[in-house]
Parts: sequence; structure tokens; C-alpha cells
Amino acid sequence: MADVQLPGLCLGVPIDHRLEPLFGSGLTPSDPFVGPGDHAQVVESYGHYLQKRRVDISVNEVKFAKWLAEPETKGGVVIVLRQPAQYQRYFSDYRQTVGDCDTLDAVDKVCKAVTGCGLEKISCFDAFPFHKIPVSKSLDQYEEELDEAYSKFLDMIQQKQPDVVFCCYRSPHPTKYKDFQCIGIGRTQDYQVTVRGQRYTCVNGFHPSYALNHLEDKSALRSLFIIEATQAFRRVNGTWKESSWMTDVRENCAAIVQIDIAGKKIFPILFLL
Repeated sequence: MADVQLPGLCLGVPIDHRLEPLFGSGLTPSDPFVGPGDHAQVVESYGHYLQKRRVDISVNEVKFAKWLAEPETKGGVVIVLRQPAQYQRYFSDYRQTVGDCDTLDAVDKVCKAVTGCGLEKISCFDAFPFHKIPVSKSLDQYEEELDEAYSKFLDMIQQKQPDVVFCCYRSPHPTKYKDFQCIGIGRTQDYQVTVRGQRYTCVNGFHPSYALNHLEDKSALRSLFIIEATQAFRRVNGTWKESSWMTDVRENCAAIVQIDIAGKKIFPILFLL
């Protein structure tokens, strides 16, 4: 049965009525005066290059990565995830590919709720494009490949020149790959980073699978993801306004995460089963 999104719900939780006035279809307009970037071509060319060295990258996968990186205009919001799902299936129908991945489907639904547009109008990059082995399990063996993939990601950011980067991944490395990582659930709302001489505004997010799968019973995390996504789009045109109730949600979610972390330290064996 098809997934039905009820009015007033997103990711299975009610949308806070105080947030709804910040939603709007005008949040992702095409500025006729903004020139094209080459970010989509960067990931497409990288995919073609890898196809000559690897047998696990299909034509559909390369086309989908390019589609996710579009639109080809500079500016706007870029959503940054860590890497493609290890067992992601790639179809000629891009919407089918999105629907087949829980993470992309969630991001798509949030974008639609906030802006009225899905991923077909909003750029989404992987920090490690085409690297499907979980990064945390492949640092030692594939560090050179990870360096290369991350460099291509930074090339894409440089070409896109986004107004706002919505940071939804964490680096598994103690010192590398941290330029656009999120800084902890419930922490600073927005911050500036400088990469390759260019300054970027970042909004602190987190990987949606943490709320959808790892702590799926904690609906506050899904609500927070919607709040921070809204912030990312509103900061593009300077219309974001902080409210005290948002701080309450962040503090609640930060406490949830700390309890989760403490539980892993006390009962580590349970998280290995």
C-alpha cells in the first residue's frame, strides 16, 4: 500500500502549528540572474571515472547522483548526507529510487512540507559520493578512496556556492572530513565555516536515520529535523526567526541523545547484538 501523508503530518509526527507560518512555496525560487554551476557535472564525471575502475556502479546510479545534485543553478540550499546507502537500488525513475531509500524519502517529504518542492528542485550531496561501504568500517582500507571522494564533494560545494549548507552527516575520522559535518543534536543553530577560501553559512542538522530508525520512538527528534530544515531554507532569504519553543525542542533532543549515549556506555554489549 502506498504511504499516505496526512495533512498536518510529516515523518509521522504532527507539524507544530507555530512552525507552519514559516512554510511556503516561495522558498526555492529560480533566480534568473544566478548563473549555472558545474556541481552536477562534477559528480557525473566522477561517476564515469569510477565506472572504469569499479564494477559496482551502474549507469542509473551515476544519473541519479547527478539528478540529486541538481538544479544546476548556484546558491540556495545544499543538503549534505554522508554517503549512498550500501544496498540502495537505482531505477531509471528517479522518484522510485528516492522512495526506495528511507533516508532520501524522509528528506524529500520534509522538503515538500517546508517548501512545496521535493528533491527534484533541491540539491542534495553526499560527502562521500559513490562510496557505499559504511565509512566507519572502511577508514583503514579505503582512506585514499575516501580522500578522493571527499575532495570531489568539496569541488561540488565550490561550484554550487550555496547560500546555506544543511549539515546532516558526521565524520567518522578524528581529524578529517569535518568541514560540513553537523556539530551535535540540539547545539548551535547556525555557524560559519571557511573552506578553500570561501565562507559558508551552515545549519546544524543530523542524519535522519537517527530519528527514523535508531530512536524511532522519540518523535521529538523528527520534529527537530523539520525545524532545522525550515531554518536552512529561511536563512537563504533572511526570514528565519528563532523562538523560545525551538530552544526547548533542541534541549529536549540533546537530553535524549545524552541518555542514548550513556546507555551505550553502560550496556555496550546490547548494542552489538
